[in-house]
Amino acid sequence: MTKGNKKFDYNVVLIVLCFFMIFFGLGLWGPKGLFVKPITEALGIERSLYSISDTMRYVATAIVSIFFGTMLNRFGTKMLVCAGFALMAVASVLYALADGLVLFYLGGLLTGVGLCWTGTSVVAYVINKTCKRNRGTVMGFILAANGIGCAVASPVISMLINDSGNPFGYRNAFYLMAAVFALMFVLFLCLFREPTEAAQSDASDSPKKSRGVAWVGIEYTQAKRKGYFYGVCVAIFLSGLILSGVSGVTLPYLSDKGLPAELVATISGVSALLLAVFKLVDGFMYDTAGLRATVTISCLSEIGVVICLLLLSNTQADMVFVWVSVLLGAIALPMQTIMVPIYANEFFGDKDYNKILGIFVAVNQIGLAVGAPFMNVFYDVQGNYRLAFLLCIPIMVVLVVLFQFVINSAKKVRQSVLQAKK
Repeated sequence: MTKGNKKFDYNVVLIVLCFFMIFFGLGLWGPKGLFVKPITEALGIERSLYSISDTMRYVATAIVSIFFGTMLNRFGTKMLVCAGFALMAVASVLYALADGLVLFYLGGLLTGVGLCWTGTSVVAYVINKTCKRNRGTVMGFILAANGIGCAVASPVISMLINDSGNPFGYRNAFYLMAAVFALMFVLFLCLFREPTEAAQSDASDSPKKSRGVAWVGIEYTQAKRKGYFYGVCVAIFLSGLILSGVSGVTLPYLSDKGLPAELVATISGVSALLLAVFKLVDGFMYDTAGLRATVTISCLSEIGVVICLLLLSNTQADMVFVWVSVLLGAIALPMQTIMVPIYANEFFGDKDYNKILGIFVAVNQIGLAVGAPFMNVFYDVQGNYRLAFLLCIPIMVVLVVLFQFVINSAKKVRQSVLQAKK
């Protein structure tokens, strides 16, 4: 934050507001897996067809993210955030009213745009303006609100869904979400301001102290001529596909395995709380141990998640595998949230940060969009997720190798830029 200013630094308020933005935005959409089974059973919709609503959401976020920098410059952060909450309120009402796929798909599109304007991109922009050191830790703190919000929302949503055996109880959950988003619209309209630039730290010029610290970077026109730029895009896509695909089907998969609805909701809440903790841990790990250690541990953890899910076989040992998968999943999932803005800064710096971040977020959202249909097509064809889980393991192994290439290539470019600046 800005130092040496005796006046109150409103950037502190912005950080807190960003925390609540994620808590009520991404947090309320976090338990979306709880809606899959009741909605598809109540309306007689195939899971793969319903999951396209998530695809529409991710595609909308991807398209809008490409133009995030342009829209930010034209309309400002406050207008984007307020519009985002308004769109999510409308989307929640559409989900509640839907009797067929059309309104679900339209709701998915509006949700995608809303989350683009109230999600990771906005948080990354605010942090990039207000923080010049320890960005990973601050990013982890704010995005941890996603897990906390999901943990709070999961039991409430589950209670509404399972209210008195009403097959359409999920509609009440959507109406509650709409009311919350409307309140957040009013809150941000009254309190949010544009972030101010923090003082530049001298540490940004030191290649030996570069973790979690801003650096001058290279222009987008230079970045797109680097081979590792496209390597990063492939890595972001694959990680988004696998992480969202596996996490998106885990709750219905556990229900299919015979776990009671109350236990599945509890698992969802605990998973969200652990995710909140490990977002902060991952951000701190990046600031202290670096990107290589962080992404390698995350990839290996996701492989462990898949193995645990494959080992479920309706025995007393099942709960051990379930809780181990929950823990490993919390370690792995921050790759699709806090790490994407970190990739943009770590590999390409501040010079064209917003433009590169928008592209990375778009690629990530495309991966998220493909993840759910990828998994659910196997379910609709085979009646289970076994083959889909098996395919995830070699993809994650490839991802580990790809990240080593990207990190090594980016490190050489960064060091050459910092040396040339001296």
